[in-house]
Parts: sequence; C-alpha cells; structure tokens
Amino acid sequence: MWLIATKCPSNNNLSHIFTPQADAQRGLEILDSIPLQYVNVDMANVLSIAAQVNAYAYDAYLLDCALRHAAPLLTLDRTLRRAANALGINLVNLEG
Repeated sequence: MWLIATKCPSNNNLSHIFTPQADAQRGLEILDSIPLQYVNVDMANVLSIAAQVNAYAYDAYLLDCALRHAAPLLTLDRTLRRAANALGINLVNLEG
C-alpha cells in the first residue's frame, strides 16, 4: 500500500489544472485502479504529530496514516517530505 498525498493549488487561478477530456478520463481510469482503504482518524495522535513536526492537521493526518499502516508516502510537497523524513516514514522517490 502507498499513501498518496495531494494538495489543491492555493491560488484562485485554477485554469492550469484542467486537461482535455481524454486526459481527464485516463486520469480517472488510473485513479480507479488504485486500491483505496478508508481509515479512521486518531485525532489525538494527529494533533500530537502536528505539534511535533510543526505541520497542519491535514498533513499530520497523512503522516499518522503512513506511520500506523507502515505505508510509504508519495508526495511532491517538500514540507510534507521533510516532516515524513523527521518521523522515519519511507518516501516513494519519483526522481529518475
């Protein structure tokens, strides 16, 4: 199992995230092929992790899930990668 972390753009210009319909359809097919598992939130632990690595709660939730399920984390977010490294979470390397 991989934990995949994504974030939406923080600005209001969202035109760059829209793709032609064929690309969007292929993306949905790929997404549908990824086995997902919904897990409950251990909010006390999430808040503890957030304080420990100075992260937002939603990032700490991803970190908590990776820790509890021994899952490597896939993210391009540098801050989240640093926090994961600090906690000893394995990261999926996307660089060639």
